[in-house]
This record gives sequence, structure tokens and C-alpha cells, in this order.
Amino acid sequence: MTHAAQAAHDEGETVSGLALVVRELFSPLGLAVVSEVVEPESAEYDGMLVSVSGLDRLDPEGVRPSDTPEAITHAQAQAQAQAQAQAQVRVRSGKITPTKVGLFVTHWRRSADGTTGPFDADDSADTLLVTAAEDGPHPARGVFVFDRASLVSHGIVARDGRGGKRGFRVYPPWSLTAPGQAARTQRWQVEHFVPLPLGDGDLGRARRLLGL
Repeated sequence: MTHAAQAAHDEGETVSGLALVVRELFSPLGLAVVSEVVEPESAEYDGMLVSVSGLDRLDPEGVRPSDTPEAITHAQAQAQAQAQAQAQVRVRSGKITPTKVGLFVTHWRRSADGTTGPFDADDSADTLLVTAAEDGPHPARGVFVFDRASLVSHGIVARDGRGGKRGFRVYPPWSLTAPGQAARTQRWQVEHFVPLPLGDGDLGRARRLLGL
């Protein structure tokens, strides 16, 4: 068990970032973090790159009694292969800023020559998870599950070295955005948002967003 995963099991501790994702998203879905690397460029935002396993899309109980031994063997082999599959996932914690609605998060890389720039579609992780939490009289928290294709299409991840952003704002459903760019951004982002902890009605949505 990784350090963050171990921390996630301490129910008495307030967690954020990867520990929150492990406890309230990955664990209910049967996913496990098998390795984690701190991304120092985004350390202030709990930046991590993790490998996630447990992508078993085949229900073990889905083997029918009428299946032939060959079919059962194939199903078991498929389940084993899927369980061993790993996905690269970046994790960030959105930060509240004093003068603007929503939360800000960084998402950039440093090249070997020391220059900085946005991630490119060729080297970006499969998924970017951005946690969002706000205190107050009505505390709320959740996680944005952004797949690579969506990040490219909305100009956050570069394509062939063109475009991309080093940081951007996220707007959870509870953010009160005024009409304009922020409201338009919020409309597409909330399609990728899952409240935490997961309720019974959130499990299927979370699995779909993660591509399970």
C-alpha cells in the first residue's frame, strides 16, 4: 500500500488530494494505487502522478453455468488481464482564491532543458482528477474527472505542441458564476464532476467518467 493510500484509511484525519481520491473514489470502485510520484512543479496543489490498477470490467459472477470450459477459461484470462491493467492518472487539489469564483489548479511540465509548458496530448496522463472542497455553513466536496480527449478539446492540454494551458479554473456545481466565460466553462466541467463521498447514484457515473 502506498503512503497516500495508507493515509486514506485514517478516518479521523481530514484528507485532500490523492488521499481523498483513494478513500472516496478509488476504494468504492475497487481501484488501487500501485505507484505514486510527486510532481514538484504542482506540489502546492498536491500534484501527483499515479498508476492505478484494478480495471476489471468483467464481473466474476458473469460466467454463466452453461459456458463451456473454454469460454470460462477465456473469461477468467480476460478478467485477469484487465485486473492487471494500469492507467496513468494525474491528481491535483483545486485551491480557492480570494477574488475569483471557483478554484485554481496548475497543470504544467518542465522539460529536460528547463523550459516549462503545458502538457501535450502525447505525454499527458490518461485522466486528470481535480478535487474541489469548500467549507462554510454548507460544506461540499467532489472531484472532476477529466479524460485526455476532453482536456485537448477544451484547450487545456496541447496538441502537437500548440495551445494548452499551464493552469486553469474549475467551477463545481455550487460555484455561482455570472453569465459569460466562467458560466460556459462551468457547463462543460460539471459534466465531469462527481460529488464525494459517492452516493449510490454516483457509482455508475464515476465508472463511466473513468472509462471503466
